[in-house]
Amino acid sequence: MSKYRNGVIDPIWGLVCLLALSGCLLLWHHYGMNRSLQLTAADPYAVWPYDDRAMGGQSIGAVRKTPSALELHCKLNADYATPYCGFSVTLSETARGIDLSRFSTIALDIDTPETDKLPVRVYLRNFDPHYARQGDPASLKVNQMQYIPREEPHPLILPLKIFQVAQWWIGSRDIAPADSMPDLRNITVLEVATGDFAMAGDYTVSVKSIAFHGKWISMLQLLSAILAAWTIAALLFVTGGIVRSRRAMRAIQREKQELEHVNAALELQRQELEAAATHDDLTGLHNRAGLRNSLFTLVLQAHEKQNALSVIFMDVDHFKSVNDRYGHLAGDELLAELAAFLKSHTREGDGLCRWGGEEFVLLCADTPLHAAFNIAEKLRVLISRNPWSNRLDLTCSFGVAQMEPQEDIGSLFRRADAALYHAKQNGRNRVAYSTGAMIVALDRAA
Repeated sequence: MSKYRNGVIDPIWGLVCLLALSGCLLLWHHYGMNRSLQLTAADPYAVWPYDDRAMGGQSIGAVRKTPSALELHCKLNADYATPYCGFSVTLSETARGIDLSRFSTIALDIDTPETDKLPVRVYLRNFDPHYARQGDPASLKVNQMQYIPREEPHPLILPLKIFQVAQWWIGSRDIAPADSMPDLRNITVLEVATGDFAMAGDYTVSVKSIAFHGKWISMLQLLSAILAAWTIAALLFVTGGIVRSRRAMRAIQREKQELEHVNAALELQRQELEAAATHDDLTGLHNRAGLRNSLFTLVLQAHEKQNALSVIFMDVDHFKSVNDRYGHLAGDELLAELAAFLKSHTREGDGLCRWGGEEFVLLCADTPLHAAFNIAEKLRVLISRNPWSNRLDLTCSFGVAQMEPQEDIGSLFRRADAALYHAKQNGRNRVAYSTGAMIVALDRAA
């Protein structure tokens, strides 16, 4: 087939070139276009320790730079309700910080001694003149996440969307709803601190590096550019067809249909990417991001319509022994089997998600505490009696809490998690629940 028609380049060749260019760009984006930013102890940023003594506590925090890491030495004192200590890294002395929204993942190479299951919290503090003031560190938006380094791989790679704005910061600063979402566009301070539920004691947190990885342009931007290029090409194609013969017009229609097929394929890929971002690959359940929309609706109903909202945390007992004895593949198969079992034994209107590892969360809409406790107890009995693969004896521990008036979701989840911890500490395969600020010592075992 000739490249030329009536002395000009045949439009179909332009479409072929554009299709090839689109494919090359998509492949380049998948295998290249990588950008990264790594923060280490060798960087010349100012580092400052802090602890709860400023709030009346007695914990003592200190930070030391070594050639390979920033080391946080922390003596947590239980005299304060929520003892903490940490250090902050000043990334910018001015209001102009680092735009981390251009990255998609964070790699945390943070370690604690082998015997310590210390929760560590990472903060990315954002400056925005809508809510922050120069010279007032407390006004910087608190984007945060927490994990236990000893229970995760090194480095731990997570999507940046895992960072959420601290509810205590929103409440204490009287933040407008439009400014309450996570924002990483202008990070001026990075902090590493001990996390929630940290026990009193002496700890060392070694931060070897914190790295950010992403693409020079996002997939959405690339697809938008490709789509714009295809749209422009289609307009030129149609315009050229107007001044050509009816035969050329029929060719234009065929190419237009081809373009629609390409757009449909791009839309399908977008939908697949969206589904992958909100669902857990192993179990098919919603992940934390997927639970966010239903969680927002349920919390709004709980506060505005005074509907009872309860949450159930559940954790597989002795799951590490399953991995150690049968291998991680068998452990994954067991988690997938348990997820299907839970889905078949929970109500349609409830929100079930894999919270992480062997832990699951069940949101119970319009369900008071006693009813949620009964649901958890029913699940506990069913799980303990179910014939699982490999003839495994599987049990789970449960923590239950109901949202109190004017309580935020973070506090609700912390209480349910504390109840789960109580159930685990008191023999496992049982249900404990939290009411108010206390964990009721009323639980049942098989």
